Amino acid sequence: MRKGRKRRFGVSIPEDTACRLEELAEALGVDRSTLVTEAVDTYLHERSHGSEPHACEGVLVVFHQPDVTAEIAGVFEDYTDMVVTRSHIHAGNVCVEIAYVRGGTEMILSLEKDLRRAGAETCKYVASPHKRTTR
Repeated sequence: MRKGRKRRFGVSIPEDTACRLEELAEALGVDRSTLVTEAVDTYLHERSHGSEPHACEGVLVVFHQPDVTAEIAGVFEDYTDMVVTRSHIHAGNVCVEIAYVRGGTEMILSLEKDLRRAGAETCKYVASPHKRTTR
């Protein structure tokens, strides 16, 4: 598909999400299509990061309930060779883990999957904008 060419298709989203989308688009002075395109492009970039195996590093942010802290800690222990540093923060009645990780994309994706299986409610990896040349 040529860049700049647009394709129309229908997407159904919850009413409250549609309202929030319209409010944000208006606040930013853009139309809904522009905002949705930016959001989808960002999501696709973030989620397709692991599609091309390479050595990389970045920040992993995990939100979880306190009752799964031991399980989450256990997963991080299984990946100590990749975790450069990690912080555990109590934020009200939720826990936040912030970890700087370094390794192959396949291992980072595996870490994310294991954290979700252990009870992570949100698990977001933000890759460094620079690809590493060595593992």
